[in-house]
Parts: sequence; structure tokens; C-alpha cells
Amino acid sequence: MILGLLVVSSLNALSAIPMALRARHDFARLGRISLPVAIWTGAFLYVHAAATVALAWLDRGSISEVSLVCIVVGLVIASVGAGLIAAGRREYASRARVYGLVEDKLIATGIYRYSRNPQYVGYWLVLLGAATASLSQWAFLLAFGIAPIIHLYLWGVEEPHLRSAFGQEYRAYCSRTPRYLLFKG
Repeated sequence: MILGLLVVSSLNALSAIPMALRARHDFARLGRISLPVAIWTGAFLYVHAAATVALAWLDRGSISEVSLVCIVVGLVIASVGAGLIAAGRREYASRARVYGLVEDKLIATGIYRYSRNPQYVGYWLVLLGAATASLSQWAFLLAFGIAPIIHLYLWGVEEPHLRSAFGQEYRAYCSRTPRYLLFKG
């Protein structure tokens, strides 16, 4: 079962390449993400999250014996992550905007004053929390493995689109707001 989840996760990670290329194409052609690409990007994140949580459960204790402290710390980390996701979605005020189907304004209020990507940070914290609560080597691998994929997607797809779409407004936003909460990048 663990091997199967690792294979699914690996194939899902590889799908990020054509997904990113298709997203760039959509941004260039439509100025937004198409519905099929929005579904693909959402599925990409949900498949990764489901595999990570499943591995956290199946592989729990592979690093060390799981203690109540690990569980509590992991749940706190995951809860902070879920809160960031919720705050980001609330600020977008539209499911269509969350998934990139509508690109009509630059969101730089609420949680977006502190991070240009709070939902991605939150997503990563949920995965890190699951890995911490379970002390699973495979869950940690998937949590840390997704971080560079998301970073490259942001750097190579979303940010060029936002620079093009919002020009100086986006550049000013970047100069005052960190990419990942505490990390300017």
C-alpha cells in the first residue's frame, strides 16, 4: 500500500510539468486559467494531500515512536495551515477567483498583506503537520518534496502572469509583501 501511494505521488508530481505548461498557455491566451486546468491544479493538490495523509497514517512511527507531544504539535501546525487556507479563500471571496478562473483584480488585502501565497503556505503546513503528528518518513518526504514544485510553479507560471496582468501594482506589492510569510523571495 505504501509503495502504491509513493507511485501515485510520483506520477502526480510528474504531472506538474504539463500542468504548468498548460497553465502558462491559458494565461497567455485567456488571461486566466481554463476550467480544465483549474480542475487539474486542484486535483494535483488534493491527490498530493490525500497521499501524504494516507502515508502519515500507514507509515506512522517510522522515524520514532509517536508521542502525544508529536500529535499535538502536528495538529497545531496543521490547524495553522488550515487557517491560512481559509483566510486566503475568504479574501478571494469567490471560488472562481481561488482557482484562477477569474483574474480581475490583484488581491493584496487581509492575509495577502503578509504573504503573496498564504494558501500554498497553509497547504504545506497541513502536510507538515500530518508528517509531524505521525513521525512518518514518507509523509515528511512528500511534504518537503512538494515545496519546490509549488515554488517553481509560482515562480515560472503565476508570478509572470501577475506581472504581466497587473504591472507596477504587482511589482509594488512584491516589494512590500513576502512570498511565503517570513521569506521575501
